[in-house]
Amino acid sequence: MTRIRKWTLGTAAVSLFILLVSWFFLVSPKKSEAADVKSQTEAQISSNQQLRTRLDILVAQSAKLPDQQARLAAIRQHLPETAAEAQLIRSLSAAAAATNVNLKSVKPAPAAPVTSAAGASGQLTNSGLMVMNVDTEVFGSYFDLERYLNKLEGMQRSFLVTGFTLVVPDESKGSASGITLTIAGKVYFSPNLTTAPAAPISSAAPSTASN
Repeated sequence: MTRIRKWTLGTAAVSLFILLVSWFFLVSPKKSEAADVKSQTEAQISSNQQLRTRLDILVAQSAKLPDQQARLAAIRQHLPETAAEAQLIRSLSAAAAATNVNLKSVKPAPAAPVTSAAGASGQLTNSGLMVMNVDTEVFGSYFDLERYLNKLEGMQRSFLVTGFTLVVPDESKGSASGITLTIAGKVYFSPNLTTAPAAPISSAAPSTASN
């Protein structure tokens, strides 16, 4: 083998070695880096698409927000955040005045949470609603008392009549003409429509409205 051929083969071997070194230390890392960048780009594009989808959903929901707020306000008329005893007594007094009956007393009881059985175990869970029993006594004619009961059903504050008793006085003994009606009812309220209270909430001391 001639010296020129040896130099040629040596030069080729060195060039091949340099090429391999360049591949492993320069080209291959750059290629791997480019693959990582491409993967990150694709992941970012996917994330952006998800964000656009969520944004479109939020925009659609925000357009319905006024309607939802109006519905919530209507619900709050029937289901306030607190027992609102003073307002309840004013509503009952207004109903009595409108139907010409004498509102003798309104006696709210301490409020308690509304519970329900959940699951096969039947364990009681808090529903998030509070209930307050209210005993109301009114006096008037039969027809006026009937109008009063109808008025209760039309109040903005929901009032559930659970029972009533009638006492007709003995006119022969000089009792006033009319009927005493004692109504057992319930009103509900919710401190939060989505979060149940952790413990029973007691209302203020029972108050009595007399006429």
